[in-house]
Amino acid sequence: MHDQSLKTDKQEYLPLSFLRCCIFLLMMRDSFGHAINKYLLLLICAVPTLTFNVSNLCVFYAFLFPLYIGLPGNYITLVLFIRFGFELLKISSGLICLSLL
Repeated sequence: MHDQSLKTDKQEYLPLSFLRCCIFLLMMRDSFGHAINKYLLLLICAVPTLTFNVSNLCVFYAFLFPLYIGLPGNYITLVLFIRFGFELLKISSGLICLSLL
């Protein structure tokens, strides 16, 4: 029982860690003038896109959408569409298996 609560606590704090990382890198780039590669930001945004559950993914993208001008937004959207494609394939394969029964 205790292990399950620790697992849910980690899952709740995981989106916050990626949000903090994005905020830190954007602040370093915009406020302090450090050159941050756009592919690093893309990688930091791609990891949660491919691994988060849908509710955490919605929270993460609600944070990112206002920042699309400063981020490589087209690439991030492409990664999001790839994730949605995998979700649709997973759902459609389940429906095909149910229809065969």
